[in-house]
Amino acid sequence: MSVNSIEQFNTNNSGINLYKTFDWFYKNYSPLLASAFQEFWDIGFDFKLLSISDNVNYFFGGCEYFVTRIKLDKENPLTIRISKDMVRILLDVTLGNREDFEFEKITELEANIITAFNNFIYEKFSEVLLKADEKKDVSGETTFAFLINFNADSETKILITIPNAFLNYTEIFPSDERFNLGDFPKTKAEVNLYIGSTSLPLNDIKNLEKEDIIVLEDSNINKMTLNFEGNEIGFRVSPDPSLIISFDEDNGSKNMSKNTNIWDNIQVDISAEFEKVKISLGEIKEISEGLVVDIGSVYENKVDLKVENKVIARGELIIINDRYGVKIDEIVEDTNSEQEEMYENQSDEDEEDYSSSDEDTQEESSQEENEQSEDEEEFDYKDFDVDDENI
Repeated sequence: MSVNSIEQFNTNNSGINLYKTFDWFYKNYSPLLASAFQEFWDIGFDFKLLSISDNVNYFFGGCEYFVTRIKLDKENPLTIRISKDMVRILLDVTLGNREDFEFEKITELEANIITAFNNFIYEKFSEVLLKADEKKDVSGETTFAFLINFNADSETKILITIPNAFLNYTEIFPSDERFNLGDFPKTKAEVNLYIGSTSLPLNDIKNLEKEDIIVLEDSNINKMTLNFEGNEIGFRVSPDPSLIISFDEDNGSKNMSKNTNIWDNIQVDISAEFEKVKISLGEIKEISEGLVVDIGSVYENKVDLKVENKVIARGELIIINDRYGVKIDEIVEDTNSEQEEMYENQSDEDEEDYSSSDEDTQEESSQEENEQSEDEEEFDYKDFDVDDENI
């Protein structure tokens, strides 16, 4: 395949391929230049591959360069350009710092030193270039611009222009198995769907049983709330008529206990939400756009009943008039036993607190008790007795 340049080849295929090509040259060419500096000057510099282009004029920007051309064959030269500031730095390393250095009046000795270095760069790069009898049948040339991090005030750059025919690279072709944007709406994502909430006396929560029905007073069969990666959004849904059941709210799903104390009558909030469900990104997109969404595919999932974000029961979603409800088929834990355990733990903690008092405090308390005991012995209720004859 005949192409005019690396950049054109990759642009015609994909931006991803262009990135891969740039990365390949960066990893293979930058170490060669760093090695040339280290071996020739015994200096280590930090190099960056600034750009790759088929237009060398793009890099000039008014900067002057020392140019060396090396013939690869009769028609194709490899060109190395070292910026004026970079030349001055390299000559200072060899000949010492000279304030009177003028790039326009570079001496023959100075020019020979820089030319020798450029030839050394070519020897390093020839390791990755094609030989004359291996060159490709392509035209044009590609310029690699390297930036040397030396001084923010200096234009320290090296441009290496290589004929495309001698570039040894592997062409990257797009894979047949590519991501199809048409598959986007079908991709599944895990979300939380909040259904509604209600309040029940603590005693009723402690005595929940299978087959009980909890009506979610704060719910609407046409609305739910979605939580996706921490973002909440309310949305409209198409309720499933098969979820509707007959229910006598006056009788309720269980007999309410009448002989309860104040503690058992405390109202506790219960929320209901689906266990983690997977819905398509297409449905999430419809939700974000405010459309009515049919999520019938998730109605068969279990619903968690939670108190303070802790699951106490699970069941099936049902519809009662204009509200949602949950028909319980699993009690997660015995809330009554949990309350008793809580009180036992609290009692144990109180006993430990008393037993951990220091000895001084105990002695003071004992002394106070003794003093109080003496006072009580002196105090006699008989002093307040009244004789009958005095009445």
